Amino acid sequence: MAFDKKPDDFLGSANYTAIATGGGSTLTGPGIFFKTSGATEGSNLVSTLIDTEIHQDTGDIREIIFGLCEAFFQKDNALATADKSNKMTITRDTFEDTTAGEFVRTYTFALRMNAPAFTVANES
Repeated sequence: MAFDKKPDDFLGSANYTAIATGGGSTLTGPGIFFKTSGATEGSNLVSTLIDTEIHQDTGDIREIIFGLCEAFFQKDNALATADKSNKMTITRDTFEDTTAGEFVRTYTFALRMNAPAFTVANES
């Protein structure tokens, strides 16, 4: 079976409605709004995504994952050292695969956990 890039296959079935006009929203799947209709850059967590990339049937989960990872990295990277979490780090590495003619980007999210419950540790 070939890889299916549809967001529904990863996130579950969802109905997305525009909330930019102040209208109500109904979700039957994950409760995340990746982008509101007509949003401008910077007004959403992942404002770089376009409607066709996040569409539940025709979108691409890889674009959503990349958009989320990059948005989290950029937000964390912009924080002053004193404002950063001491229980979470987000790093990014990029290298060029000259054989394939592509770049590869890796994001690492590290969270310090409470044992044995595996809950995120409180900030100290």
